[in-house]
Amino acid sequence: MGQEADEPPHEKVERVRQAFERIGRRELLVGTGVAAFGWHAIPIPGAVDRQLTREENRLEALSEKVDETDLRDPRGVLGLSGEIRDRVQSVKSTLSSDSVEDGEVIAGTQRDLSEVLSGDETSSDDRSRTARRIATLQAGVQYYESLLKALQASSHLQQQLGNYEITALYNTGTLTRSPPGTFQTDHLQNRVEEIERIQDVNTDAVDDQRLSRLLPATDVVRTEVTGQVEIFETFRAAQRSYLQSGAKIEAGARHHEQSKLDKAKSKFVEANRAATVEIREDNEKYTLRRGAVSLGDYKQIFKRRRNGIEMLIKACDTSKAREKRENAFNKGLDHLFQARRIIRA
Repeated sequence: MGQEADEPPHEKVERVRQAFERIGRRELLVGTGVAAFGWHAIPIPGAVDRQLTREENRLEALSEKVDETDLRDPRGVLGLSGEIRDRVQSVKSTLSSDSVEDGEVIAGTQRDLSEVLSGDETSSDDRSRTARRIATLQAGVQYYESLLKALQASSHLQQQLGNYEITALYNTGTLTRSPPGTFQTDHLQNRVEEIERIQDVNTDAVDDQRLSRLLPATDVVRTEVTGQVEIFETFRAAQRSYLQSGAKIEAGARHHEQSKLDKAKSKFVEANRAATVEIREDNEKYTLRRGAVSLGDYKQIFKRRRNGIEMLIKACDTSKAREKRENAFNKGLDHLFQARRIIRA
């Protein structure tokens, strides 16, 4: 109800009377006149308790689902978004129903009237148990809506990077731009920060113990979604490096064919520098699409590509005999083909 503790008793009584009149007009108390039971004796409809319990159980089940999901995995969160959306919509629909809203009024007015009749208005808790349950569910909804926005931003970025990867690695079209830039990852990072802010709920209004059951391990969620930002950044860096080093290799190969060995060597050295991406071991298993190359595959691609480039650099050493240079060039190409086979596998 949220009324001030120093509200005059006669005003509180009048507010109670008006509240029950509103409920009576909606005929919630069908067949049970207010006067017949006395205001303080009117029970909160059992249906309201059952509705709230049902929605609490749904959010508890959702929290378990979130806890079981690896939120770092770009593909693993796709099915989770739909489930969060459905559960949140169910809770919001229940909380906005007339029966629940009236149940909150009944519980609050019962409490107010009990205080007036007993003369004890010293309680620091000015919300009924039903109101606290509703506020707790609302806090849960707010958290999951924030998490859903983060997962939707993640899904959008995953799709963009996945589509770009197909074109970049499999030569399925013309690339007119670089991999999706920092705007998208910044957007996802902003959603992570929103999740952090949403955890600062009004603890005076909610049941902390009950809320902890409705939410997943929030610290883990924050860490894993932040980790997904890092994974997307790594994929983007890998795509960019693959294209840049490939372009340098092609340029060097053209110079080599024209016997411009100094220029060829310069391009190969640039390619070697470009073919370096830091990929953490615990991120190697992740992919952008089912059956696509993983970050671990990228790591192997760059390793073999660098091995090949090093041989191409040796093939530009004019102090070596022509036959040795040609042999080094062929070995370099073989390493590059091995790297390419990882993509085709």
